[in-house]
Amino acid sequence: MTLNDILDAIFRLYRNNFVTFVGIVALLQVPLILIQLALTLMFNDVLVTDVMGLIEVIPSFDPTQDSFAELPITSIATYFIIFFFFAILQGIVVQQLINGALAQAISQRYLNQPISIFSAYAFGIDRITSLIVAGVLVTVISVFFYGIPLGVFIGLMIGLGVTAGTGGSGAGAAVLGLMIMLVLLVGVVFVIVMSLFVFAVFLFSTQVIVIEGYGPIGALRRSWNLVTGSFWRVVGILVVTWLLVGVLQWLPAYVVQLVLQILFSAPEEFFMLQSFSTIANYVILIVFLPIQMTALTLLYYDVRVRKEGLDLELKVHSDNLATEAL
Repeated sequence: MTLNDILDAIFRLYRNNFVTFVGIVALLQVPLILIQLALTLMFNDVLVTDVMGLIEVIPSFDPTQDSFAELPITSIATYFIIFFFFAILQGIVVQQLINGALAQAISQRYLNQPISIFSAYAFGIDRITSLIVAGVLVTVISVFFYGIPLGVFIGLMIGLGVTAGTGGSGAGAAVLGLMIMLVLLVGVVFVIVMSLFVFAVFLFSTQVIVIEGYGPIGALRRSWNLVTGSFWRVVGILVVTWLLVGVLQWLPAYVVQLVLQILFSAPEEFFMLQSFSTIANYVILIVFLPIQMTALTLLYYDVRVRKEGLDLELKVHSDNLATEAL
């Protein structure tokens, strides 16, 4: 398929299966949204009280004499620990399951096979485990590459501090300062390039696990092999797709954020504003995530057609889609 063919198929599949695709995301996201909303309503009053008390106490607080146990931070710490747990649950478990279910549903509908919201999740405990493990592995690999420039930057900062503390020459401090600026610049570029690379080469791991039944390590290797030779084409199509989706998302996100800032403008409503903003982002995710996963799944099939000749059956289904459009 050409870029136009892929974009056309993405939005046609999304339009024709809107309820199913959105329902797949909502099935797991809505309960999390409701739980977070309930926690915000439950914690809001005590959080506001403790934050106000903390603001009053901090200016006169002496860490050498006063006890940290007397600071009103219990509810604040509890609140952020709970929401940190939900963030981990969202990223490691829920998002992987949603991606897998969407990949299965999009694949079935692309091949003109029936699928329902609940049957989309029926891919077995082995594939659920593989999805989660593969997601964790990609995250660990990404963090490793982020840590390289961060480690160099921290090392140079320590060196600059030691130079200043020991009365080192101004020339030495200036050289370290220039090196820090250079590392920051190179580090940002390095992180962007490596993030793009890691994301692209492991792009199809979800589809490989759900559709082909690979384990987590095998799925990452298989995805790497599929992308090899088509890297820039894959990246280019994804960038175009995400720009289109980003434009579609921006307007509703901006309007919702503006309305929330008007509704929760008082300082004591800060936590309510943040929570409802997070919830609004989840709602927008529910609507637009299927478009992104449709792009990935169709691109996965397109790469297989080009590299492995998986084209006879898919051509029939592609022709059927074209006929439906007419």
